[in-house]
Amino acid sequence: MTEEKREKGPNPELEDLVFAKHFQITIRVVLITVVGMTFFGGGGYLLDQKLGTQPLFLITGLVTAYPIIQMILYRTFRSITKKITDKE
Repeated sequence: MTEEKREKGPNPELEDLVFAKHFQITIRVVLITVVGMTFFGGGGYLLDQKLGTQPLFLITGLVTAYPIIQMILYRTFRSITKKITDKE
């Protein structure tokens, strides 16, 4: 089997970020998601335990966490890619 070499495009640093560092990106996404869900979901769970409103605040916390986590991920990776594209 022969390995095909990919030609580098106009921005090799951005391609390196996307292709070569995908494991680091995956770990970052997973950590941000787990921490956010734990914070909001766990807070909702604790609030439910305290107030006796079993799934209400847990579900509300998880539903609220999703768009917030998505915005954090978007801003994080927008700033990373902006730094790399501004170096040109």
